[in-house]
Amino acid sequence: MPESLRTGYDMIGFDPRGVGQSTPITCWTDDEVNQHLTDTKNGKSSTLSEIMATDAVFSKDSSAQERIDRGASNAARCAKHSQVPELLDHVGTRDVARDLDVLRATNGNATLNYLGISYGTYIGALYADLFPGRVGRTVLDSAMDPSKRSSDEVRIEQNTFYEGVLRQYVEHCQAQSACPLSGSTDEAVAQLAAFVDGLDKNPLTAPDSDTTINTQDATVIIQELAVAQPDWETLTAMLTPAMTNHDGTLMIKAQQGSNKSSTMTAKAAISVANTMVASAAVICNDTPDTGGTASELDAQAAAEEKTYPFFGGTSNAMEAYCRGWGNRGQTPPQKTHAKG
Repeated sequence: MPESLRTGYDMIGFDPRGVGQSTPITCWTDDEVNQHLTDTKNGKSSTLSEIMATDAVFSKDSSAQERIDRGASNAARCAKHSQVPELLDHVGTRDVARDLDVLRATNGNATLNYLGISYGTYIGALYADLFPGRVGRTVLDSAMDPSKRSSDEVRIEQNTFYEGVLRQYVEHCQAQSACPLSGSTDEAVAQLAAFVDGLDKNPLTAPDSDTTINTQDATVIIQELAVAQPDWETLTAMLTPAMTNHDGTLMIKAQQGSNKSSTMTAKAAISVANTMVASAAVICNDTPDTGGTASELDAQAAAEEKTYPFFGGTSNAMEAYCRGWGNRGQTPPQKTHAKG
């Protein structure tokens, strides 16, 4: 923050419910954390990795029932190990907004001056709805739309954007001399999707390395290099040996270069795990169950994958996970009516 701003305001940050130095959601023992660090250094999975992993939830190979089961097992572990198990029912954004008003009152302020970024904008929007007479100067940067379901609708929009950029990459790749993709744009995207989807059964390997690349690993790398931080030439250089000779050397190097787990401390591992579990808990607390059966959720995913063959098929993954988690909200997402 610039000095001119700091001289006019007291800057107060806080850890929302369930994370950081607030009473955290805890789903593991100290022994499991230490074993996780050992396993990670040796390239193995562990109980903590299983709890944190997005593979089972967001893999297109996972059924709705498998996601429901994952949510239920995580909820049981978190209820067992958390200092306040009842917290699992009360980590929604509305709860956080009410906590924010307590912070305002304890500081003796009649109104709240607030800066929120990303998820913080959702907190600020709900605060304004709940306490319209106490809103001071408010800045909401990179705003979330509070009227949308916080996972499903947003993920559908993301997938639409990601798939569009991926198609641009495919067209760029095919205009080059060394591109492993062939056919029309639709055929090339389907070709890439089929290759990546097959990596769970036949992961990429590299000489002199025990590390492998599965479907989720490859999806993350492709999303990063095609969309998030575009480097299309590097992506093509990775895909060419991977798709031609099943050689994952370059992808494995990319994954290892971005993986800080091997040097992570116990404190840092707990922080990462807590953030991931708590984020899912907040989504579940913020969204009522939509109803419908597991088979209906599977049908929705299949229809979405037909439209978006690479990134589609997982937009309702959190809905299934939350059904298993069980600690659901009662108030559906809605537009903010507070006056600016």
